[in-house]
Amino acid sequence: SALSVQCTKAKVSDCKYQFLLKQYNSTTKAWEEAQIKASKNNYVTFSGLTAGRAYRVYVRIYRTWDGANYKGAWSNVLVTVATPAKTVVSSAVKTGTNSMKVTWKAVNAADGYEIQYSTKSNFASAKTIKVTGRTTISKTISKLSSTGTYYVRVRAYRTCNDTTYRGAWSSSKSTAWTNVYASYTTTYNAGNTNRSTNLRLACQAINGKVLANGATFSFNGIVGERTAAKGYKEAIIYEGGQEVGGIGGGICQVATTLFNAALKANFTIVERYQHSLTVHYAPLGYDAAIAWGSKNLRFRNNSGVSVKVSAVASGGKLQVKFLTNTYKKPPTVTTKVTKRNGVYTLKRYVNGKCNYTTTSNYLDD
Repeated sequence: SALSVQCTKAKVSDCKYQFLLKQYNSTTKAWEEAQIKASKNNYVTFSGLTAGRAYRVYVRIYRTWDGANYKGAWSNVLVTVATPAKTVVSSAVKTGTNSMKVTWKAVNAADGYEIQYSTKSNFASAKTIKVTGRTTISKTISKLSSTGTYYVRVRAYRTCNDTTYRGAWSSSKSTAWTNVYASYTTTYNAGNTNRSTNLRLACQAINGKVLANGATFSFNGIVGERTAAKGYKEAIIYEGGQEVGGIGGGICQVATTLFNAALKANFTIVERYQHSLTVHYAPLGYDAAIAWGSKNLRFRNNSGVSVKVSAVASGGKLQVKFLTNTYKKPPTVTTKVTKRNGVYTLKRYVNGKCNYTTTSNYLDD
């Protein structure tokens, strides 16, 4: 951080200036010399300072005559502040129909923060609010429009001697695709590199896909055939009631995680198949099997708005989210699996009424 200081120019033409910068030492409880600079101009810039810290500045004039320096008295003290550091915004998320929560990282020595928000990415007609306290790192803003995307940026400030010193605006964040409509998470053995690679590739194919209201998601249609040319590896698959090696083994876990997220979202399940054998990453009856050319997973978005699919496999956790631009939640969904004569029956209920049923039976159960 830098600090520019300027003093009144002396009338004597051949004079020079000496600038003294002091900072407070919290250990010795005293103001101590930090930097001192000489200049033939009546201004100087101190660099390498701590952002947001208060400093004392003194100036004196001097002339050189016959090899000796003749110095005047130090000026009155000027207390000033180095520009606060640039703020980093973590998120801007819709938390209600007309509200959003903005979260940022604390800036050292800040007295507070200014939040600016607008429906325009260039912050035209933006509104600005102020929050106090350097440890304050979030603010919920209300009375927003129920539709549309908001853009947000934050900057730190510090006030000294009735003067406010502001840091640079953060990079902007938007509320686009931040509302989690529904989600589901499964776990996997990250040490199985081939299978982990397949999970990651399938997630990458799905991640970011936008499903308009009324549109149908097709797993095979989006992911496509799993081939070695696409980077898929050989891992365990189920075939004929046995475990065998196959290209793309493991991606049924991606389909299963999607299926369960779709259940929670109350999406219309169009097509789903069970595995021939039990799987370890989902409760019995909640799995979804995939096979190119024969078994697919399809569901229809009936939320009333467009949704964006977030699918990430990393560090042993596979998570699928359905995101919306506006604040919206699905109806209350409950699911129940019952077993009778070796058959698992999964039923989904909304407001006490069953709107989806599927069955499974496993050879190894």
